[in-house]
Amino acid sequence: MKVLILSANTGTGHNSVAMAVRERFEERGDECVVEDCLRFVSPAVSKIIESGHNVLYKYLQPVNHIGWELCANNRSAINEDHPMYKLVMQGCTKLAIYLLQEKYDAVVCSHIFAGWMTGAAVKKYNIPVKTGIIETDYMASLGCEFVDVDYHFVPTKEIAETVRGLGVPGEKVIVSGIPVKKEIYDKISISEAKEKLNIMSDKKHVIVMLGSMGGGPMLSITHHLIKTLGNRIYLTIICGSNRKLYRDLKLAYGRKNNVRITKFIKDISLWMDSADAFVTKPGGISVTEAAAKKLPMILINTVGGCENGNLDYFVQKGGALSASNPKNAAEVCSNLLNDDGQRKRMAEALSEIAEQNDTELIVRTFHEKL
Repeated sequence: MKVLILSANTGTGHNSVAMAVRERFEERGDECVVEDCLRFVSPAVSKIIESGHNVLYKYLQPVNHIGWELCANNRSAINEDHPMYKLVMQGCTKLAIYLLQEKYDAVVCSHIFAGWMTGAAVKKYNIPVKTGIIETDYMASLGCEFVDVDYHFVPTKEIAETVRGLGVPGEKVIVSGIPVKKEIYDKISISEAKEKLNIMSDKKHVIVMLGSMGGGPMLSITHHLIKTLGNRIYLTIICGSNRKLYRDLKLAYGRKNNVRITKFIKDISLWMDSADAFVTKPGGISVTEAAAKKLPMILINTVGGCENGNLDYFVQKGGALSASNPKNAAEVCSNLLNDDGQRKRMAEALSEIAEQNDTELIVRTFHEKL
């Protein structure tokens, strides 16, 4: 089977889901190609939207949150007449030509823009291809009701009910969880992981990561964690692509023996295995990976928007605690590290959430229906 996986360069989460799905298709011997859907509008539009998204997430989080809330409280504002919908639709003809020329059997979308474009292109040009979209957050995407594809893969039963309530036919909605790379499920014991990473077994290990762009108050969080917990912990700070943050943290804390400051970590699976707690923003992929690792989280909502749904879901299910600000995050983290029983209960709650994740179900659905 030949599969096109369409994502969009608005953060790494959608691309991570695309790569996780490709991994499972290729295990079956399928040919997979991952593309940025916005390139079918134009490379320039793709770059502009990517840059705008990065600015919002890094520097204008309140603006992003307010804009998203306005749309969420008035879902009817996101429709076929919305300027963004019309912009995305400009890529339909190029996408249709590409699908026909390359003779794809299936199209899997990991972004709402890709879903809009794919559904419209396939319907308008009557292309014989199976289509689906994957929700990458623990909520129904704004505008998901206008995605005219064969399958809507959603994280939970609750979201399935929401999507059906918005008018998506029930038989199209499938609970599959959110796909993450297979290596995340290869878990080893925390003691073994600490030994591999030369982290002293008597120290609790805390990972801090606020997305791939290192947005939010990471300097302040680091300051309060060190002030509150001192040398009792080993602290790993992941800055992602934020070079200024990396330099500032290195300058402030680079000489401390119990603090590791890094841009990216390739073997993130091993580092998560070694952690006792995870301080992060509630991005859909981050929380799903933590659930797979049974790693208790302290969530600080720096971005808002669709991530509100992720925070609410994991706190309600007992797999995460929320923090209102950096100082509070350090206090919550300190209390959690001192309570083995609570961490165990949170790990059990996360295990139940992770049981819903079945990427193979997505792949199997396309194979069975073709």
